[in-house]
Amino acid sequence: MKKRFKVTLVVFLVVVLGCFSQAFAATNQNTKLNRIVKQIRNVKLLDGTTTDDGGVVGTSNLNGTADNSAKVGEVLKNPEIGWKRYDDSNIKILKIGNWANEILAGYYNGGQFYSNTIGDSFKFKFYGSKFRIIASVYNNRINDYQNEVLADGNSVDKINTYNSTGICQVLVYEYTFNSFGTHVVEIKDIAKDGRAIGFDAVDIDSTGYLINPSATGITLNKTADSLTVGQTDTITSTVTSDSSTNKNVTWTSSDPSIATVDSTGKVTAVKAGTATITATTTDGSNLSASCTVTVTDSSTPTPTPTNNSDKSVLNITMTNGQVKQYNVTMDTVNKFISWYRLRSAGSGDPFYEFDITQTSSPDIIKTDYVVFDKISSFEVDDYTK
Repeated sequence: MKKRFKVTLVVFLVVVLGCFSQAFAATNQNTKLNRIVKQIRNVKLLDGTTTDDGGVVGTSNLNGTADNSAKVGEVLKNPEIGWKRYDDSNIKILKIGNWANEILAGYYNGGQFYSNTIGDSFKFKFYGSKFRIIASVYNNRINDYQNEVLADGNSVDKINTYNSTGICQVLVYEYTFNSFGTHVVEIKDIAKDGRAIGFDAVDIDSTGYLINPSATGITLNKTADSLTVGQTDTITSTVTSDSSTNKNVTWTSSDPSIATVDSTGKVTAVKAGTATITATTTDGSNLSASCTVTVTDSSTPTPTPTNNSDKSVLNITMTNGQVKQYNVTMDTVNKFISWYRLRSAGSGDPFYEFDITQTSSPDIIKTDYVVFDKISSFEVDDYTK
């Protein structure tokens, strides 16, 4: 009898320590295996019916009651009737920041994610009207409300996950929205120190479902661009999202023979013509934005403006308000305009030279340098006969 009693006691202690001790953390290989197992679809997990998106629908209430009876602070190892549970490893639940996975037998499906970093959060988007957060409570955390709850972007409450003894799979929070629809939930670590955020599972309406986090919009820094053959320019994209961390895009050109684009948005002008450069999100939302690129041949002469004589007055207004006036031929005006266009595209000399001959000293030629960055605007006045 004594031997049997000792064996029973040892087994009991091992089971208890399996939930409350962190000394039994698994190796990375076991962690990966556990993550893979939890992603398998259409497999029954614990008590309940598994849906095709990995959720487990509750088939009974806590303590066998007719109605939902679980209260915040109670252990809830399975979802109740009217609820569906998703494990923390579900790919539709985003873990933002420095998260780690802890493997213990007492956790739901044997694992729980946690973070020690202030500002870290987990976030999910779902269709339904209510949600519950299942997590462990420990005495190695601050006895305070250190986890902020944001519902549809609004701060609605805070969660305290401290307990004098360690308990797994506890219902730590429940919230009901005013309407059944699409909602975004984020739980954020606002602790000053200590491991203050972790979660084991999320429960939502049994008729609801998690939604893939996706982008809500995409814009480019320009919608039109002009280049000469051989020139390059980089177009940048901005992806907005309510919950997705994937803000990558793919770049394509409608006509690579006119303008090509690489994976960073760098456009290279190949030949004269027009091409559309498009950026498309890669998170499954398939949102896109485009920029029309017009390419001109650098050897194409600039059209000569219609005028009634070969003489013109070029007025250049500088950024300091000074107006420089040059009596020049239309050929000089055209050369100046060509230089200005090239410089605007990022090539050419940083200044333009005007040779001025003074009537009082015809043998002396004065050179006036006009710096591109100092030009505010310019205009051309034609002489008429």
